[in-house]
Formats: sequence, C-alpha cells, structure tokens
Amino acid sequence: LYSGRDFLRKYLSGGLKALGCCGFYNIDYLKNIGGAKRLTNGPMALHSEYLLLIGAGMLSKVAYINAPLVSSRIHLNSWTCSNSSVELFEQAGINLIRESIVVLLNDSLKDDFNENLLSILESVISATIVRSITSKKQFKLQKIQEYRSLIEEEFNPLKGSVFFEMAISGLNTAIQNIPKYILKAKIKKLMPFWFLKYAHTIRSLFSHKDAF
Repeated sequence: LYSGRDFLRKYLSGGLKALGCCGFYNIDYLKNIGGAKRLTNGPMALHSEYLLLIGAGMLSKVAYINAPLVSSRIHLNSWTCSNSSVELFEQAGINLIRESIVVLLNDSLKDDFNENLLSILESVISATIVRSITSKKQFKLQKIQEYRSLIEEEFNPLKGSVFFEMAISGLNTAIQNIPKYILKAKIKKLMPFWFLKYAHTIRSLFSHKDAF
C-alpha cells in the first residue's frame, strides 16, 4: 500500500512496473476525473494509460499488487507495430506533458516536480524519436528542435516560478540524451521482428506485467 506520491515516484523512476489500462479503479474515482482522457485525434487512446498512472499520484492510497497478473504480446497486425504516424505520437506527447504538469503541481507532489517531470520528458521524447526512426519517414534532427519548441510552450504558465526553471532544466537534460534514444531506435529498427518478439517473451518471463 503506497501513498500516491510514493507510487508515482517509484513508477516514474522504474522502481515498479504497471500498465495503466490494466488496473482496478474505484468507479466513483474514474467518474470524478472524467474517465481516461483521449490525448490524440487518432483511433487509439495513445499515452492515455500513462496519464491514468500519473494521475494516481494525487491519491492518498494506491494498492499495488506485485504479481504477474497481465501478459502482452507483440504481433505485426497490432496498431503499435503497423502505425507509422509520428504526428500522433508528437501530439500525444505534448498533451501528456501538459496534463502531467497540472498533476505534478499538486501540493502533495510539488517536492518531486523536478524528478517526475524529467522522467516524463525523457519518455515522451524517446518514444517520439523511436517512432520516427522505426517508421518509413526520414528522421530529421530539425524536427526534434521544432518539437522542443512546442514542449517549451507548455511551460509558459509556469513562468515566474521556480517550477519554470526546473522544467527548462529537465528539458535540456532530456534533449542531451537524444543520442541514446537514437541508438535505441536504430538497434530496434535493425533487429528482425521475430527477434523482437522473442526478446519480449523472454523479458515477460523474468519481469512483472503488474496491475495496481
């Protein structure tokens, strides 16, 4: 049993694994937050599961079951594998950052704002770069710089506060890690699908696909 703050910090720092779309929620809680928010105009609720997990940081208690209750598989016909729309990932990332900032400014989470936002920024930028490189579209660093500018615009409501400086610092750190994201994407692109599926299966056997 975690406080919302401890759960969020552990989740974003990799201390525990969870799938936001595979949790048990009090129905009144879900109704109160308006359900799972759609972060893109596309057919899939991209990144919405992450926002559900981040929103759990505002709860007083989160019950986490440390057991492999959920399994998943990779297949070529899945939306994740077949979709090449980088724009959808960019849109979902921007909206996730905007919505997450609102959550992270909650009184109970403010002390972890710097670390939590950095984790979210790294995840969003990494996902966008990986999708860009593994899709059929040509990857351009200029697009990443444009994406950075869009992210910075989401920090405008923070101007005049210490949180603005934290946000800019976190974004700079995330941008500095771009070579690592590019390497990760290129390795993924070069690997045959059967190997990725095999690696995913092995990883599932030795790690938990947990619910909370």
